[in-house]
Amino acid sequence: MDRDPERHSLSPDALQKIYETRVSPRLFRGAESVEQPTAIVLGGQPGSGKTPMQNHATREFAGSGGMVKIIGDDLRAFLPHYKSLQRADDKTAAFYTDRDSGRLVEKAIAEAAQRRVNVLVEGTMRNPETVAATLQQFRDAGFRTDARALAVSPEMSSLGVLQRYAAQKESRGIGRMTTTEAHNNALRGMLDTLDRIQDGRLADKLTIYRRGAEVIHSFDLTGPARGGEPRARELVERERSRPLSPQEAQYKQREIERLTPVLQKHGVIPARDPQRNAELSQGKDRTPSPPRRDDDRER
Repeated sequence: MDRDPERHSLSPDALQKIYETRVSPRLFRGAESVEQPTAIVLGGQPGSGKTPMQNHATREFAGSGGMVKIIGDDLRAFLPHYKSLQRADDKTAAFYTDRDSGRLVEKAIAEAAQRRVNVLVEGTMRNPETVAATLQQFRDAGFRTDARALAVSPEMSSLGVLQRYAAQKESRGIGRMTTTEAHNNALRGMLDTLDRIQDGRLADKLTIYRRGAEVIHSFDLTGPARGGEPRARELVERERSRPLSPQEAQYKQREIERLTPVLQKHGVIPARDPQRNAELSQGKDRTPSPPRRDDDRER
């Protein structure tokens, strides 16, 4: 496979035209400027349940100007070559569109800051520098900044990745697969990002959630660290490593049994592969990884 992530990138002029004519009108349709806008930066590894958290934020701001959602994976759909790349190989299409989707995200963030609308930027929080820059950009524009991170067991998020892929393949014929490497990089990177946010007081508020929007702990970062303030990193690590509850374990096993024939059908796992099926049930995934993303713009 060609290791050049820019191989299918559009020219700056072409990308700007797509943003101005398609992305911006769709994103900011009905958006309301508010006197004191809020920027939410939401993070969690792939499959951790960020979509329900987006919906939670949308309801939260329904009566106070609404919420513009900037989601890199959603913006890929505006790239004219994305569908053809998916049809060719839906396990590498994201790699070849990362740079352009990231550039669209940057344009959308700049417009949201200029318009002074409530905004949610969703990503994995894998890259501390990118998250820090995003929070600072909104803070400099006078926004209230709110960082939200999901603490979810890798077993359950790996299952979530497979659930999404299977559902997309069954309904659309193409899916978006996250490789083991990308999943694990996000797990590690988010911990460093939380350290950066907490130590640098980069947001006004930092909240750690369980899947389903249950709050584990909320930090007020508007002043210096208080005595006895827990570490966000440790809270996430503790939640990730706890044993699954009986209900979670039963749900996981049911889903593995349901997903296995679907994943076999689409070639994700070989038919009648006991070792692969055992790894799947343990939340492991040997999906081949695309080339490393050395300049990943993912948030």
